[in-house]
Amino acid sequence: MRVSLELIHDGSTVFVDSNIFVYGADTTSRRYQACKNLLERVARGGLSGVTSTSVLTEVFHVTSMMEVSKRFKRADPEGFAKKNPDILKQLKSPLAVFNSILSIPNLEIVGESTQIVSEAARMALETGLLITDAKIAATCKAAGVQSIATNDRDFERVSLKVWGP
Repeated sequence: MRVSLELIHDGSTVFVDSNIFVYGADTTSRRYQACKNLLERVARGGLSGVTSTSVLTEVFHVTSMMEVSKRFKRADPEGFAKKNPDILKQLKSPLAVFNSILSIPNLEIVGESTQIVSEAARMALETGLLITDAKIAATCKAAGVQSIATNDRDFERVSLKVWGP
């Protein structure tokens, strides 16, 4: 069962999923304030945050497509960007969001080893998680993290405490 982000106890370690970073950067999101508050708690040292390089690339991709969608009024920003790759050179927010994440104190960014990816494949087949989510669960397991901040209820299928906005 997902519990509110505000209820995470000080001193806890939590894995931060991509949607938390995206909502925390999108002032128009109804989840903005809760996610921004969580990221500020990590920055102040009230919580220890962990995320992965895969999450960072997902945040970059999602924020890129959000900007393409808004700036160019496209319902299919990915298809539009593939057909018009020069527009990607004009984007500002993805790198700004990416760099703001990199600058968060008390946020550890971990890479995924072959061992983590192998564990993720096993977990995906065992739990029915998408491989991208299984990589996060396997990363948490390898890092000894037992909690995740996410808006994705699928993580309730594995042994992680799920905190959501």
